[in-house]
Amino acid sequence: MVSVIILLTLSGVPATAAERFITPETLRAHVAFLADDSLEGRGPATAGDAMARRYLAAVFGGMGLT
Repeated sequence: MVSVIILLTLSGVPATAAERFITPETLRAHVAFLADDSLEGRGPATAGDAMARRYLAAVFGGMGLT
């Protein structure tokens, strides 16, 4: 999740916008999802890897990042 914070910082997203997306609750939820056993360790070319990529793309898209 540190990489998400760094990405938001470097992307030019205003701090007020970033504050809407980065809360202790949202960080916990993102970590919980990405650490879940259903993602099969997110190994390369696994279904878990594809699920994690789709999840991150949706989260970043929801933040206005492309």
